[in-house]
Amino acid sequence: EQFTVPKNLYVIGTMNTADRSIALLDIALRRRFEFVEVMPDYDLIDKEINGVHLGKLLTTINQRIAVLIDKDHQIGHSYFMDITNEHELREVWSKKIQPLIQEYFYNDWDRIRQLLGSQFIQEDSVDFPENADIEDASLYSFKDFSEGELCEKLTQIYQSNE
Repeated sequence: EQFTVPKNLYVIGTMNTADRSIALLDIALRRRFEFVEVMPDYDLIDKEINGVHLGKLLTTINQRIAVLIDKDHQIGHSYFMDITNEHELREVWSKKIQPLIQEYFYNDWDRIRQLLGSQFIQEDSVDFPENADIEDASLYSFKDFSEGELCEKLTQIYQSNE
């Protein structure tokens, strides 16, 4: 059975180029369709939440990600578009941005430290028994800040570039 799409209908799909697990599908799609790169639009998040300028914050993080990984891993502006208050900023940061950064850097806390600064990283030491023949080790995680503290730390990310 034949199927056609009317000339006045556009089919628009989105892809995250950072997801390399679908490389073969990506290649197949690129052969068949036209692609337009859409990079983060910082003007769409040109606003402040409790002193945190969202556009400056994301610009700085993405510039660093482009250097540390590549430009395809930049974080999109859509994460920040609907934020209207400090609580929503904290939720987006802790439940969306931090896990994404952790995934991008494969838990490489030294590189995460380069990206955000050491103020975001918590180190917990692990003690082993003397006979374990293992040196004491450290586990890392993101620090859990109160809303006011988080805003102060987030501004430090981009103020270091100004």
